[in-house]
Amino acid sequence: MSNGDKKQKKSVFRRMGDAVRKKQREDDLEILWPQLVKASINIGQARTAFFLHCTTNDHWTNDYTYDELADFVGELEPESRIDIEDA
Repeated sequence: MSNGDKKQKKSVFRRMGDAVRKKQREDDLEILWPQLVKASINIGQARTAFFLHCTTNDHWTNDYTYDELADFVGELEPESRIDIEDA
């Protein structure tokens, strides 16, 4: 296998990983976030739980910094249905 073939194969796997992480983040927002809102005493508690989840999962931390995650989670609202095209 030539170096060009190896790089192309690695690139395909990297893109697949990006797509998998994006799907996992979408699932978190569609499934986990609403459940945390229902189970929490207040929105702050839900945000804290979601932030903890995000900061301990590679599908968030591989693509976002701690500060970016803090800003993102801080803006979540109970009815948030976030489109994370760029996420």
